[in-house]
Amino acid sequence: MKTFALLFSLLTLFACTPKATGPASAKTDTSASMTPAKSFVDAWDVTMSDTPLGTVSGLLTVEETAGKLGGTFVAQGQTYTLTKAAVSDDGMTATFYYPDAQANVDIVLKGVSTADMLTGTTMGDFKTTAKRKM
Repeated sequence: MKTFALLFSLLTLFACTPKATGPASAKTDTSASMTPAKSFVDAWDVTMSDTPLGTVSGLLTVEETAGKLGGTFVAQGQTYTLTKAAVSDDGMTATFYYPDAQANVDIVLKGVSTADMLTGTTMGDFKTTAKRKM
């Protein structure tokens, strides 16, 4: 009988304890809000295969300033400012002007913003991979 009385007391206690509601209860799970979601804004090791210059590796840095994407691509000792950086439904595109060829170079990468590896093409032809720098 003592066990039944103890169990009944505990059930009554839990049933009568008010549940947290309102702003105080919203603070119980802060782990999601404290860790910012990954985005394409980061530094990426990029490799372009079988280009006219051979395999080209470089560092693509994507930055966000005042809500706009920009950044640089550094390869073979040269720094190129991105003339365009945009996010699409299936990845991102970064464009810079390459003066030696007098052409815009488009790097189109497919993948989600939380991925650490993206794949795509450069100038529509050259297999390209980008690995997030850790």
